[in-house]
Amino acid sequence: MHADQAGLVNFVRRMRHKPSYIKIVHGDEQAKKSLQASYQGLYPQADIEIAE
Repeated sequence: MHADQAGLVNFVRRMRHKPSYIKIVHGDEQAKKSLQASYQGLYPQADIEIAE
């Protein structure tokens, strides 16, 4: 896990209202896919999208 990724995951984890949708817009493809997998593990019901 990239250092910035850990901070992003912790930021979302601390949200009072859990997200139902997250759009990942920055980073190289491998980093975005890894972040998507982390978010999906936290919120399996959420729609986690990687922007084109």
